[in-house]
Amino acid sequence: MDANNIALASMNRSHLFMLAQEMDKHNKLRNFYIGYPNLFRKTLFKSKNNIKVHHIYQSLFKLRKFLFLEDKNNITEIIAWKVAKNFDCWLTKELKKDTVKILISESTYSNNAGKYMKSNSGKYIVERPCSHVLWQEKVLKENADKFGQMIRLPTKESIDTDLESYHNADKIIVPSKFVKKTFEDFGIKDKVKICPYTRGLLGGDKIDCDVIEKIKRRGFFKKNLNILFVGSASLRKGVHILLEACLKLDLPYKVKFVGSLTDFAKELMSIETTFNFEYVGGLKGYALAEQYLNADLLVLPSIEEGYGMVIPEAMSYGTIPIVSSNVGASDLISDGVNGMIFQSNNPLELTEKLTIFAELDIENKMKLVNNCLGSRSSQSWNGYFKKMMQLIKED
Repeated sequence: MDANNIALASMNRSHLFMLAQEMDKHNKLRNFYIGYPNLFRKTLFKSKNNIKVHHIYQSLFKLRKFLFLEDKNNITEIIAWKVAKNFDCWLTKELKKDTVKILISESTYSNNAGKYMKSNSGKYIVERPCSHVLWQEKVLKENADKFGQMIRLPTKESIDTDLESYHNADKIIVPSKFVKKTFEDFGIKDKVKICPYTRGLLGGDKIDCDVIEKIKRRGFFKKNLNILFVGSASLRKGVHILLEACLKLDLPYKVKFVGSLTDFAKELMSIETTFNFEYVGGLKGYALAEQYLNADLLVLPSIEEGYGMVIPEAMSYGTIPIVSSNVGASDLISDGVNGMIFQSNNPLELTEKLTIFAELDIENKMKLVNNCLGSRSSQSWNGYFKKMMQLIKED
């Protein structure tokens, strides 16, 4: 596959945005089609003439973000679908003006653009950050029905678009073995390739591992089990599983939530008044790094998570991850060596894992910490770029 004339398209500032920057540095980026809002600056790229911004999309983006609330209703998903369709239409028109041989984009907002590429002897590569859309719909609906919750589910139009994109794609790039398995469950195998996202420190690579070890060892003398949850506390992220597991613990604990609390999470926590938690709000940079440093464990109990960047972030600070088997970043973990893995949707097993950790002596806890730090990679977005280029070149 010719890797000398590549375009990327992204509706937001995501991993594809970071990939575009790396490709731009290495003179491998033909064009970058972006729907990022007003804060976007072309100064982030050296080849400014190759960056094309969908300005009309910006107002739609803001409307979508304003209504993009998990526990509302499917109106938000309908708006998201309309926005994606609008971006796809613009992208297709732009491609017709340009000379592009390979397009890399997420499926939901590039289906027509992908069909145009195929009709003009080009290549279409779908980058899918989460599970197969039908697998995702099934697992989310099962959990929503269990709790009588209204949850955002893909619209029929969105599902049909994704399925058509999968069919038309020359390759489907996914971040983890878990995501690949969900595609295999629906009969898509050979064209699905794994390209894990980067990992690294939030505060830069200057933090001293000896300092981390001292902080962790000091923390392990405390009686409470200090648990951290980072992200949107929602049904999809398994907040109910974490809550149920903690209520079964026969030991002192405290859960700190960093990110946002959905209405679903607030309702659960108002009912279960014995649940010991603290909500610290959304944090970034060093403020978030401090939470990682002072936590014993990061728990990510998602029922569906394509990767989970918080896992490598936590490991970079010696914070031991306990994750669901449906979290893609579980690829980074050897159970019992540098973290723990429990079966998705199994709060009892999570309770057991938390108890096992709590009962370890300090030296064995420090082994887990050191293994987290030892498994830390120096891989940057440049590593993601190199792996992606290798996959593009493969026939």
